Amino acid sequence: MQDATAIFHDRRKHERVDLHFNVHFHVLDENEALNQVDRLESKNRALDPGMHSAATADISLGGIGMHGDLRLLNEPLQENSLLDMVIDLPGNSVHCVGTVAWFEALGANDFQAGVAFIELDREALGSVEKAVAEVLENSEA
Repeated sequence: MQDATAIFHDRRKHERVDLHFNVHFHVLDENEALNQVDRLESKNRALDPGMHSAATADISLGGIGMHGDLRLLNEPLQENSLLDMVIDLPGNSVHCVGTVAWFEALGANDFQAGVAFIELDREALGSVEKAVAEVLENSEA
């Protein structure tokens, strides 16, 4: 019988690599979600002062794993929450929208979550693809 971890990893469409970057996010309400596509098209968008910060644990072309401090949130993350995110990749920041696929509280002030990208423009996708490829190339060397 396969363990749950093996089954979970088999469901992934994209290979994940361990990369640790800052990720800034806030949970979108319904009205914000409807307006998000217009915000994504704004290339020089500054960080929203209401954004929270966490760290990526891993990244793929399909999403990120992240972890951080729950004290930063007014409400805990929940599965299916929509997140407005800015990920600090080497050389540039990538703005995207994702949905929380899973969430786990690790302690009173610590959480981890898996977030699937649902809005990511071509330039941002290219940046994520480049970061993943560099890690895979270095791991094969």
